[in-house]
Amino acid sequence: MSKYTLLFSLVLYLISCSKRQDIFCLDGYIANANDGDTVIIARLSDDVGLEELARCVVEGCEFHIRGNIDCCEPVYLCYNTAKSNVYPMFFIEEGRMKVSIDSSGCRISGTPMNDLNNGIEDSTKSYISQLEEIEELYYSKELNEKELIRLGVCGLELQEKYINYLRSVIEKNIRNPLGLYLLSVYNSLFSAEEFCSLFERIPHDIVNGGNRPFYAAAALIAKECQNAFE
Repeated sequence: MSKYTLLFSLVLYLISCSKRQDIFCLDGYIANANDGDTVIIARLSDDVGLEELARCVVEGCEFHIRGNIDCCEPVYLCYNTAKSNVYPMFFIEEGRMKVSIDSSGCRISGTPMNDLNNGIEDSTKSYISQLEEIEELYYSKELNEKELIRLGVCGLELQEKYINYLRSVIEKNIRNPLGLYLLSVYNSLFSAEEFCSLFERIPHDIVNGGNRPFYAAAALIAKECQNAFE
């Protein structure tokens, strides 16, 4: 075998052994944006700062970002102007994601993890809206003692329902990046034993990139919980 054939075979071998990278596409629309505005995708780094992954400029209120990723991870869409600063969290993953930013907020959809996260956020907004309505009624009207008790009971029942909903969502998704993110954010919803049990179910193959800071936070909480047992 000639040295050229050997070299060619080695190159093919290295290519075949290299880790596959998934392709993502981000298509965005920003109402009232100016041409030349900058959009940045950044992840939370290990030192709890923001690490830039990609950027592009806005043209005609639209922007498009395309690239490769090694894993699904939580990232931030950074868009700053003189009038507003937008830093929504979303999951960068394989597929085509659509972004819409206007006066009502930011919506990122089109891929499984982001659509699931949107559903959770919609449910959260619904629960919070209902709780705010109960609170407004409680303090804004002249109610007798019986009516106040009824409203208080309704509020407690709704709050408990919301907490159980969040617990269920985290338990069902603990093996994916969304579950890890939610566990680190809503850790106070679980007892020390429950938290440690959930933490042990987190697969190590998702602890990469932007998932690492959230895993580190969860690991610290798990260690504190374990110390409490001793």
